[in-house]
Amino acid sequence: MNIMKKKNQNLKNNFLTAQKASVSIEASIIFGLLVILIALVGDVGGLLINRSKMDRLSYSLASILRERSLYPSPEISSDDVNQLEKIAKNLQKDAIARGAKLGLSVQVLHFDNTGSSPRVSKESNFDVGDIPCANPTPLADYANLSVRVGQSEYAKILRVNACMKAPNGFLSTKSLIEQALPAQSFSIVLVR
Repeated sequence: MNIMKKKNQNLKNNFLTAQKASVSIEASIIFGLLVILIALVGDVGGLLINRSKMDRLSYSLASILRERSLYPSPEISSDDVNQLEKIAKNLQKDAIARGAKLGLSVQVLHFDNTGSSPRVSKESNFDVGDIPCANPTPLADYANLSVRVGQSEYAKILRVNACMKAPNGFLSTKSLIEQALPAQSFSIVLVR
């Protein structure tokens, strides 16, 4: 019995001070953490790529709507926004093929043409797509960006907001990363 206690005590002391397997234990911990770090960097990189795609998409769509105002019917309708959604889905077909969901929000700010400063007379909102896009600030906050384009007319302000929800990446923490870096972008242009 006494020999058994001594043996157990030697094993405990030997386990805490033994150097034989310490390298393999440390290596497995470090390599495990390294794999998790690489997966996290991959997820963040994918979200940054999606965000830059949304930047380019929102600016392209806003430019299309801005140039559309050169035609006889400059008022933007829900049919125009539906056509814009088709263009957006065509431009992002690689992401949609991977299971991403795309949302689009178009807002137009009209101004009262009386007075020396722009006063909002009407705001039009159009939302299309698979997911809703959150607008970070009210468009009316940008009313001071409008300029006079004629004797008494103020240019309309147009905001196109594009957002995407990509399928999950490597880690389940992607939703936390998406909250910090949403794949969403908006562009504001003055309609001619």
